Amino acid sequence: MRILKPRYWYPYLRMSRALVGYPIYAPPHLKCESDLTDDEAQENFDYFMRVKDERLEMFLEWMWRNFRIRLSFNPESIDKFDRWAKFYNGSIVADGQRMIWRSYNDYDPAWTGRFIGCNLMLDAGIYLGEYLICKRPTIRWGMDKGYFSKIDIDEIEEYDEDSVEYNIDQNVERYPSGNYNKVLLLFQNGRSDNPLPLQMYNANNQAPYLFLDGALDGLAGQGSYNSARACIAQALFFHDLAPDSTGFTPDFSTRPIE
Repeated sequence: MRILKPRYWYPYLRMSRALVGYPIYAPPHLKCESDLTDDEAQENFDYFMRVKDERLEMFLEWMWRNFRIRLSFNPESIDKFDRWAKFYNGSIVADGQRMIWRSYNDYDPAWTGRFIGCNLMLDAGIYLGEYLICKRPTIRWGMDKGYFSKIDIDEIEEYDEDSVEYNIDQNVERYPSGNYNKVLLLFQNGRSDNPLPLQMYNANNQAPYLFLDGALDGLAGQGSYNSARACIAQALFFHDLAPDSTGFTPDFSTRPIE
């Protein structure tokens, strides 16, 4: 465990006490979903769908019981969440970034002991994801089936690998992406026949994206905090983007989140 600066002692001690007995997230297969078979990953996804509503309610009640913060699905609640998360950033799991990512993505080390905060980060991600679903009911939870692919090298002597996309009619090999089979949010806006992944709203990486910079390259709590409001604004922007839209990407810190 990293040694905290004195200014982080209070948030770390308070968070440590609040996390005692925090419910453990326990999917059937405690291994990175991208390393599982499709059937095993589907079992993990089914588990997530069964427990997400219960974990959301538990997280909301936990926030009120321990920090007297009442969260709901309105912008004011996101601002409250941001203030809370910024203050406790780096103390939810006080360890180095590499170890936290290893635990969070691979369930190794297990989400117990000093890594129990991984359960909290997942539940925070569920809350933010459900916020988006509340604002845009066309959004839904799904599984990431993104992958890299190329035409069989024996069939074509020269090709631009970066320009080749998977085609079921071609002889191809599939190369799963790093998030393959993980839980994420999907939406459909007419840009494709298939649902599109919502940028940065993968249940397995949304909360770490927000929190883990606090443990970057040094003492826990030393890094920055990525605003949940800005992340939600970005997700809504890409959801609402018309198929033929062009132009500059806006400043998400000032965009509405309704």
